[in-house]
Amino acid sequence: MRPGKIRSLSVRPYKSADLAFATPGILGRQGNQTLLGAAVASSAALLESIQQRLHERVAGGDRKGSLVATAQSLEQDLACAALFVQVNGKLGAEIDQAIAKHRSLYLQNFADSAAIGPILRANNAARQQDTLDLQQRVETRYQALRQSYAASHAAVVTSTTSESRHAGDVAPVTKTYSAPLQVQTESYKITIGGGGLPAAMVHTVDPVVANPKVFKNGAFQPISEELAVDMNAGGSYTGTRGVLTQVSETLQKPVLTTTEMPSHAYPSADEDIGSRSALVDLAAGRKDLEVESLQLLHFESIVDAEDEALVLDVRLRQLAFLDTFLVAPFAGRITAIFKDVGEFVQAGEPVLRIESDERLRLVGLIQFKGLVGVGDQVALKVRNIFEGGDELRMAGSIVSVRGHDADDDEWDLIIDIENCSGQQLSHPDGSVETIHLPLNVQFDRFETEIALGRP
Repeated sequence: MRPGKIRSLSVRPYKSADLAFATPGILGRQGNQTLLGAAVASSAALLESIQQRLHERVAGGDRKGSLVATAQSLEQDLACAALFVQVNGKLGAEIDQAIAKHRSLYLQNFADSAAIGPILRANNAARQQDTLDLQQRVETRYQALRQSYAASHAAVVTSTTSESRHAGDVAPVTKTYSAPLQVQTESYKITIGGGGLPAAMVHTVDPVVANPKVFKNGAFQPISEELAVDMNAGGSYTGTRGVLTQVSETLQKPVLTTTEMPSHAYPSADEDIGSRSALVDLAAGRKDLEVESLQLLHFESIVDAEDEALVLDVRLRQLAFLDTFLVAPFAGRITAIFKDVGEFVQAGEPVLRIESDERLRLVGLIQFKGLVGVGDQVALKVRNIFEGGDELRMAGSIVSVRGHDADDDEWDLIIDIENCSGQQLSHPDGSVETIHLPLNVQFDRFETEIALGRP
């Protein structure tokens, strides 16, 4: 390996991300582990596992076919891993509503599709045959009627319609009255004689006729209105005198007769039109049944596709619900928190920052006489690091190199160094300590030696 000179060199994180939500919303909860400087584990595998299970269904029992991933189960799965959670109650309710809708339609249309398909296909075949038979019978009837009309009643016929009714549409009215019999006395004579009269005197009494009257309101009155007669407990009528009889009066309304204008009909043509229309409708019905039979050949596949469409609708809502949970995409430390609970954040607006120091990126400007390429090995020795007299040795490889505009022996480099196990720090007393370099450390170019070489 050949030595070089450092112009500038600093420590950068291997991974650094400002985490943000995919959708706007209000921060409803902060995770218990979401503290500045706290180490967080990667939740990428957990999130992927949850997404792969979104389509899972209940295998048996009363809820067979129902989707398992409800809003409550998703929240339980992510409760410990979430760094921040947006207010998501409405989205959760939409998930449960979509799952209930899928459950209902699944029971109605999808659960027994394997048994329903053959039944529908058999029913379609029977309906096609019935329609064909009916079409043939209508055709036979049509031809028979055509022959009959051709022999006799092919001409236009005329008819007149009359309608009779009572004036005012009121039926005749019959009234019944109660009245005594008419009474007539016999004619008789009175003869007076004697007493010095020269001759006997004869006085003739003419017959007397009593006109029918009723006793009403304390007096006899002519019969002029309808009479209600009451009968007492003894079986006799009250308020009347004499023997009763029934007298009827009929009020006959005049009868009106309406005669319409003559109407004309063409029976053979009417029958022809009706039969042809029926035949056309039956032919169209047969075509519809034939199309339906072709669709029923794929009934099971169609039903499965409809079921899958409903499941995908639920999945869209589930994914939107998952987007309200902010989790760590990789393991690292929280180095910044930009928002607090209750604040509104836009989609893509940084909420916190996570940085990983499992590996280090040394970024700087190096002076080296010779060709430098990606994959070249690098050895570093830093004396008096942190001004404490300690010495630090590190080794890594170049992952990015660019020539410098100012001089052809200067290089902009990014050096990758493994940092999971830490770095060896040698103290002046000869003891060795394992440390993890903090991020953004700037190495003193006068105290740092660097050597580069091919692997």
